[in-house]
Amino acid sequence: MGLSKEHYVPLIQDDDPNTSRNSGLERGSVENVIYRFRDEPCSPSKAKRSSVLTKFLIVVLIILAIVQSITIVYMSRSGQKQQCKQSLSGVIPMKDVYRPQFKLNAFMSENETEASAAWDAIEAGHGVVALDPEWAAARGLQPSVMHPLDPEKSIYNIAAYHSIHCLKLLRKHYVAVLKGEEIYWEEHHDLHCFDSLRQNIMCAADDNLLYATGHRDAGYGQTVQCKDWDALREWATEHSACYYDFEGSTIGHLGHCDGGEDGLPRGSLL
Repeated sequence: MGLSKEHYVPLIQDDDPNTSRNSGLERGSVENVIYRFRDEPCSPSKAKRSSVLTKFLIVVLIILAIVQSITIVYMSRSGQKQQCKQSLSGVIPMKDVYRPQFKLNAFMSENETEASAAWDAIEAGHGVVALDPEWAAARGLQPSVMHPLDPEKSIYNIAAYHSIHCLKLLRKHYVAVLKGEEIYWEEHHDLHCFDSLRQNIMCAADDNLLYATGHRDAGYGQTVQCKDWDALREWATEHSACYYDFEGSTIGHLGHCDGGEDGLPRGSLL
């Protein structure tokens, strides 16, 4: 196929003054524009604005990075604190409180009658609760005995109240020995309570550091960090199995509610 003849306009040539003139723009003026574009620096105001904007963006990015880091740390610590506000089983909501300890009180009174009255008023059965079996299973609790007065509930015993039960019982037997009273109790149950207290102390692993004076005491009057017993009492009240704890036959233990009182101090250890 043959090439068609077309009319081409030649590019501007250095040796063609006619073409330059016909273009409507002098060659010198074109070069001046190009060189001016290449060599003319930005105005000081524009450069300053650009520098300020760059610094501003850098500062904003740094602030965002710091805020994000703080947020991550806060959420992490909040999660840890939330775990600390649960009981060991993670079932009963509890918080940390601060309580003074080891001051003179009715439970350690030198007046045996006064002291025994304080100990006898403790309702260790307050910690026996009736729970829905499905609720318990969802929280990983093992199946427990059915409540005979409420077959839809299962009976559980809060460990701390079980320790109170053992401590109260052992003290009663100790006082009886001191008085020379002849009462009968099941020896194997006392042995069980001694070891139960040992295990519960190890399980709780209370790490409060107690000061000493060198007089066979530790932490007398010292304020220590505790779990909130008042919160534990209230939770037990809400789920009470109405169990009355007393030594002897198990007949008649159920069906006796304590009205939400366990005989232990409120807002205090003393």
